[in-house]
Amino acid sequence: MRFLDTNFAANPLPIFNRPAEVLKTRRDLVTHHLSGIDSLICPTCLRFSPTSPQCFRETFEKGEFAYPVLIRPAGSHTGHDLLKIDTTEDWDKIHQIPWGGRTLYMTQWIDFRSDKGEWRKLRLSITSESVRLRHILYGDSWLIHSAHRDTDIVNRELDILLNADDWAALQTLGQNIRSRLKLDFFGVDIGWKSDSAFVLFEANPSMSILSYHNMPTLRREDYTANLQRIEQDVWRALERVTKIKRIG
Repeated sequence: MRFLDTNFAANPLPIFNRPAEVLKTRRDLVTHHLSGIDSLICPTCLRFSPTSPQCFRETFEKGEFAYPVLIRPAGSHTGHDLLKIDTTEDWDKIHQIPWGGRTLYMTQWIDFRSDKGEWRKLRLSITSESVRLRHILYGDSWLIHSAHRDTDIVNRELDILLNADDWAALQTLGQNIRSRLKLDFFGVDIGWKSDSAFVLFEANPSMSILSYHNMPTLRREDYTANLQRIEQDVWRALERVTKIKRIG
């Protein structure tokens, strides 16, 4: 990304998602760029390259973290090699993952349960054209992934998903995030604690947004219609940048 930014910064060719803006979405940087947005909680996140076990405690103290914290290797996704350190007695957990010679992130863990005790995770698709809700995941713990959705969950999700354009708090949040990152197309994962308290997980252009993988078979046509709206937004964003109209 730095190479592309250096060599194409002055290039007159249109660039979709300019490298300089993509660089701002690194986990430890994006929380800084989005800090201060109303209703968005941006947990402290530090990037570090440990050379000994002591480096973990030193990073904890440097960042003025409180327990619990999350540890993950840079570049990892879907909870792979993700650790939650709950107390000072938990630091031996670091030996469960291959951290030697690697760069890691330490992130403040935030309780994002709703007032009803639910864990809810939202994924937004943001383009220059719109703020769309890609999906809602409900879980029985803080670590939520795409999983089986029963009929009740599907209906609850789609009732919100198909009316997300009218969700004022979400639209305002998405527009404020877009004004900070200035990307043409990207995704945002957030915990939904309440309409006045969303917790940032990550925001970057490297998310599975247009994929049909893990899409429920129940009411599939509604999920498909939502993805098609997002796809049209992406095409319009591409046309705006390239000045080339889509054919077909």
